[in-house]
Order: sequence, then C-alpha cells, then structure tokens
Amino acid sequence: LLVDSPALYLLGALFLPFLSPVIGISVAAATGDGRHFLKSFGFSLIGGLILFAAGLLAGFISTFLPPAAYEQAGIFTRFSWPMLVVLVVGAGLAAIILGRSPRVKPLIPNVALGYALFLPLCVAGFGLTSGLPGYWPDALIVFVVHLISAELIASLAFLAGGVRPKNVFGYAVTA
Repeated sequence: LLVDSPALYLLGALFLPFLSPVIGISVAAATGDGRHFLKSFGFSLIGGLILFAAGLLAGFISTFLPPAAYEQAGIFTRFSWPMLVVLVVGAGLAAIILGRSPRVKPLIPNVALGYALFLPLCVAGFGLTSGLPGYWPDALIVFVVHLISAELIASLAFLAGGVRPKNVFGYAVTA
C-alpha cells in the first residue's frame, strides 16, 4: 500500500494463503451445515481482521511519510464491473474445482478471490488511519459487496454441481 504499485498488489494476492474459509461458507450454506458455516465464518473473520490490521498499520505509517496520492489503492474504494467479473470468475472456478476434487486446492482462482475480495478490506484499514478522504468506509463497502457476491456465486456453483441442502438452514442461508 505504501508503494502504491499494482504489481505489488498482485504479488500480495499471490502470497495469500488458500481462502478455504471463504469457500467453506458457501459449502456450508449449500449443504446446510450450521457448525461448518460458523467455523468457516469465524476463520474468514480472523483472516480479514489480520489484513485489516495490516492496512491500519500501513495507514499509520503513511502519516509519517510525505503526502502521496495513493491512486492505485483508490481503485479498491470504488465498485467496478471488471473487478466484480474477476471475483465472480474466481469464486465460480474455486467452487467448481472443489466440487469436482475436494482435495485439490484451486490456487489460481484463489489469487482472483484474494485480489478482488481482501485488498479492499486492507485498503479500508489503510484509509481509516491514514485520514485519506473516500478510503474509509468506501473500501469496506466494496469488500462487503464483493464478499456477498463471492458467497452467492460459489453457493450457486455448488448447487448447480449437485450439492443440495440437507435441511431448512441450508435453504434459508442459500436463499
């Protein structure tokens, strides 16, 4: 964030661990497993808080540096259709790959998910402590929209692949 380089944002997404808790929420919703849903949601929350804290730290450090525009970080504060397409493709492919082979980690779709999903969350933390106008809470709103979209697409992909809810909870969460 401090360097504001698109290449480094992509590199950050490459180094994210496999986002199985994010996809796990969709699996739990599609199958109706409440315990798995809460577990996946909790792990996703922990991972998100770590990235948000990293953004907070970077924003705090930026207050001691000469003023900069942070134009590339600003991309993650606005909704864009191309970014949503990246997210939808990543979530859909991850669900399809996991649906066919549960032991295979879909690492390429993971990069798309990390880039479109968690970078806005990190930028939200950055905006909160840097004081840049329009970064907080705008990037947080983008994160929430992307998270809901990713969960919906992955759940629909699992349903299309034949995974059906076992109970009313599964139908309610999927709906």
